[in-house]
Amino acid sequence: MMQIEAIVIYGKNGERRILPFNPGKNNIISGVSKTGKSTVGQIIEYCFGSRQCEISAGVVRKYSDWFGMLLKLDEEKCFVARKNPDLDKKYCNTMYCEFSKNAEIPLKVDWVSNIDNEIFAKLITTRLGIEENIHFTPSNQTRNDLVANIKHSLFYCFQCQYEIASPINLFHKESEEFVKQAIKDTIPYFFGAVDKKQIDIKQELQELKRKLLLLERKEREKITIQGGKKRALQLLEEAIQVGLIDSSAYDSDADIAHLINVLRKIESSDITPLETFLSGEDNLTHLQVTLEQQRDRLNELKHKIDDVKRVLKVSDDYKDARTEQKERLESIGLFQKLTFAENTCPFCSQKTPEPFPAFEKLKKSLEELSRNLDNLNTNTSSLRAYLVQLNEEKRNLKEEIAKKKNEIEAIQNSIADAEKYKDLSVRRGKIIGRISLWLESYKEEPVVANDKDDLLRQIKEKEDLLSDETIRERMDSIFNIVSGYMTQWVDEIDLEYKDSIYRFSPYSATVFVDTIKEGAIPLKNLGSGSNWVGVHLLAYFAFQKYLIEKNRPVPSFILLDQPSQIYFPNQKDKTDWEAVKKIYAFIENRVKEMNGKLQIIVLDHADFPEDFDFKNATIERWDGENNALIPYEWINEE
Repeated sequence: MMQIEAIVIYGKNGERRILPFNPGKNNIISGVSKTGKSTVGQIIEYCFGSRQCEISAGVVRKYSDWFGMLLKLDEEKCFVARKNPDLDKKYCNTMYCEFSKNAEIPLKVDWVSNIDNEIFAKLITTRLGIEENIHFTPSNQTRNDLVANIKHSLFYCFQCQYEIASPINLFHKESEEFVKQAIKDTIPYFFGAVDKKQIDIKQELQELKRKLLLLERKEREKITIQGGKKRALQLLEEAIQVGLIDSSAYDSDADIAHLINVLRKIESSDITPLETFLSGEDNLTHLQVTLEQQRDRLNELKHKIDDVKRVLKVSDDYKDARTEQKERLESIGLFQKLTFAENTCPFCSQKTPEPFPAFEKLKKSLEELSRNLDNLNTNTSSLRAYLVQLNEEKRNLKEEIAKKKNEIEAIQNSIADAEKYKDLSVRRGKIIGRISLWLESYKEEPVVANDKDDLLRQIKEKEDLLSDETIRERMDSIFNIVSGYMTQWVDEIDLEYKDSIYRFSPYSATVFVDTIKEGAIPLKNLGSGSNWVGVHLLAYFAFQKYLIEKNRPVPSFILLDQPSQIYFPNQKDKTDWEAVKKIYAFIENRVKEMNGKLQIIVLDHADFPEDFDFKNATIERWDGENNALIPYEWINEE
């Protein structure tokens, strides 16, 4: 059993909002529009490890930091929380979970993420009791085999606002791509039409068929290879064509034993190794690699030479500018005339009462100019020497490259001369290989007929156990019971065709009404929103009743989002509101009938405070002014 004790929202303000539920009972949240009713189901699915966050954009996403859920299992509880993605994102796999008998909702987010959504989905799948299973796709179809997990079990637990009155789709998320096929593929497992024993048998059957396929392939190969005397003569003729023997080596009229002896002699004959004629190939590879490396080095040298030339040009330009400045100063005699004696003006040589800083700066500038010119001369001399060295290396490398090219060309010419012999050697080797293969297979014992017969017998036994007819009989039996529940409850809801049989077909994944006059009417053709809602309720409660009674691995709760939507907001029509009351009476009857084994969560506009059962089942009322999923205090804090 798996039911929900509460969901919790941890706000970005550090506070938390807990929405508690009663396991095994009907839980109603009645509220006006835009208070967050539909978001409750979205939070539950998100915490179950859905791939994306489908929680609606708006107030809830804006003020929430983490979403959490407390689950009640058979012998333990599970608290799971998942981070709210950034507002511009739909995905966040940061999660935390705790399994224990006394798991509680933490006061604040003081945990460290210990799991992601994919691992949690696998973990909760196991905790739910979903065993090893697989749906094998028919061989004439291309989709992959499918393993049922928690995601597939939740198809029986949710009816969202846009689903509960749908005439086209019966199941949760059925409108999404590939989901309807996944539902049909996993129905046999969840309802017990196939079990683990049958899965094992099906795997054994696949292995037996694989062995049979290999055996039959081997038989076909033997038929091809073992062509008797005709094949032996063909191989001998091929040997003549490549010079392994001449035509006088055998008599074509001789028996098969003589021909085989000749073939065995050919098989043991020596062929001059190809290495004798291709000995230069290894050296060729080495030379080609070396040549490539030398070319790379030559390119590198060219780049270095260009870089040095650019640096020398910049240095020369800089030197010319500095020299020009010095010459200008020399032309007026500054370098010769200026003296920098202590407390003396360098221009007029008169004594000064105290040192002038400007004279000291001038002295340092002239000294630095002279020193820079000296250093520049030294540096450019080193660069020019380095340039000479690079050019010398470039010249030598070009000579080496030319030499390597000549060596490579000589080896390639030698290899070309040996091509004719190489081709003949390869052809001889291939023919000897075919002869060897044929002789080896000719010696082998034929496939024992008993082996194949035994495989065919085992396959027949397994197929009888797993025949489509056998599984279909089980499915029909199961859904006859489910359909019986639906038909039994028709009078409790405002539906047409009360005297007809309501039947769920697992093969088309929809409900039919079997009538005498009109035949089988599918859900989409029933017409009227009240019929569509009624059929969805009948089917989902019938599914859960059967699944619970058979202890199948599906969470035992149903979330219904606005089952009264087709009647709302026409509050003045008493007939419509009586129909809504019938819906809630039907829900209450089913919950009591299951005696605590089924939990219902209803999110709706409807409110009947005078009705005893409705009042007792209502856990919160959201009026849109003071009460909603997100506390108004969180919003007003801004």
